[in-house]
Amino acid sequence: MANVPLARPVVAATTSWVPVPQTEERVQTSMVQTATTTKTVESAPRPAAAACAGLVGPNLEVPLQKGVEKLSAAEVCELLKQGKCLLVDVRGDDRASGHIEGAVHEPTLTFLNRVPELVVKFSEEKLVIFHCQYSWHRGPQCANWYREQAPSSQRVAILEGGFRGWERERLPVVYEQPMDADGQAKADVYALAVGRQVADGQTEGADP
Repeated sequence: MANVPLARPVVAATTSWVPVPQTEERVQTSMVQTATTTKTVESAPRPAAAACAGLVGPNLEVPLQKGVEKLSAAEVCELLKQGKCLLVDVRGDDRASGHIEGAVHEPTLTFLNRVPELVVKFSEEKLVIFHCQYSWHRGPQCANWYREQAPSSQRVAILEGGFRGWERERLPVVYEQPMDADGQAKADVYALAVGRQVADGQTEGADP
């Protein structure tokens, strides 16, 4: 009797992580922050956000122009500690979900028209790093705009994973107001909706 080859087990291929939409069942009712102070520094993971349509890559992000780097949260944290970079937060209303201490706030809505001014303002910085909620759309787009006009000697980068990526690494975050899981989820939905508008070139009026 001829030998019959044994069937090989099928192993599922590893896939890249893409956040899934929040549902009522997924939203936790516990408070993310219970401190009574108006400003605290904490470390905590946030809920996953809805997946969105975009341009390229597993997370459908705005592609980076040549000369724009991508740095991990750990790298950016160490650079901030050493005073070797400037971190620029380009979010809008979703910034209420928390922010990184030391980051300057320059919303995407007015960013493009202010690039020449910002290039001068940040001229003493050797490295300028941009981020939004996930660094998929607004962060990369603002970094691209800035790179186009910044001197070639100045490094330009984005914070990989954005604010949510920073939180996943449990790095220090400033929360200026309490926000429960439902509020955090809504901030993510807002972030991705606005990000899609930026990716589609609809920057005017997109980010209040």
